[in-house]
Amino acid sequence: SYRGETEIQNEKEITTTPNENARYVRNAGAPSRDCIKCFLKFLNFIFYITRENEHIQIENQPEIADFCLHFFHLASFYDLQAMAKRAAGLVIFRRIGEQIQYLLLRASYGDFHWSSPKGHVDPGEDDFTTALRETKEEAGYSEEDLIIYHDKKKVLNYKVNDKPKVVIYWLAQLKDPNKEPMLSDEHVEMKWLSKDDAKRTVGYKDNQDMIDEFHEIILKLQ
Repeated sequence: SYRGETEIQNEKEITTTPNENARYVRNAGAPSRDCIKCFLKFLNFIFYITRENEHIQIENQPEIADFCLHFFHLASFYDLQAMAKRAAGLVIFRRIGEQIQYLLLRASYGDFHWSSPKGHVDPGEDDFTTALRETKEEAGYSEEDLIIYHDKKKVLNYKVNDKPKVVIYWLAQLKDPNKEPMLSDEHVEMKWLSKDDAKRTVGYKDNQDMIDEFHEIILKLQ
């Protein structure tokens, strides 16, 4: 935030003035993408700011202008428009007798697509941690419920609304095949499906190819 006050970081007290804040932001390393995006939205309507019911131009406030320029520099460095979104999840299967079934969830938004549990990587979070967190949030399964094959993963690259997206999936087996998932409000329906039914349901070729690849790996695990 923009303020001249005392901050606590790494258990050390740092006292900054507005101008020092600008230099501090510039040298503190990369801020999160969400931080920059929010600040840029803020700048969209702060070209004129209100103070004591008067509109004051930013260029007449050198401390604010200096601070804003450093954020624009960082935003340009990140090239936010071209930055790919990143997500991670688990392709979960279970064994029912001789059958191998895959868990698919139907989204409660957008085109109501079907997919394995997955979600966006939060700032500062690694891909695998995201996969575990999203699986717990969306299906109710914790790491203890699953056998996760850490060396079996698939990376999908595609575009959403003409913007690049990367999704990393790990293969995981449900230990107790009778334990049903607990859906969050992000999904309206779930299904356990055979390989061919799962491929038809997901629809997209890259997802279908991933199911085929994982299925071959599962057969070798038997």
